Amino acid sequence: MHYSFVICLKYLFFYIEGSVEIFTNRCMAAILALESDTVFWPEKDERSEIKHRIREESGFPQCIGFIDGTLFPLEYKPLIDGEDYYSRKGSPASFCGVSWQWEN
Repeated sequence: MHYSFVICLKYLFFYIEGSVEIFTNRCMAAILALESDTVFWPEKDERSEIKHRIREESGFPQCIGFIDGTLFPLEYKPLIDGEDYYSRKGSPASFCGVSWQWEN
């Protein structure tokens, strides 16, 4: 769906104050519900194996994974706590971080 279409819907249906926060909280609750199945620290033997594979493939020593992130620009800042959404680039944005464990 095109982003400008979503903005048009926002004004057509008059999103109420706080709806961005409600949607964000729902998404965070869904992500955290998966935490016990997806977030864990590998055992010592597995860490050694991962470090070896990463060093062989990329040259990074003593590394068991990678992390990166990106900013998703927002057309408008949220009505509640909107100042918290300003990025280092001076515009409203939301951050998404991703961690990745090296596997073949």
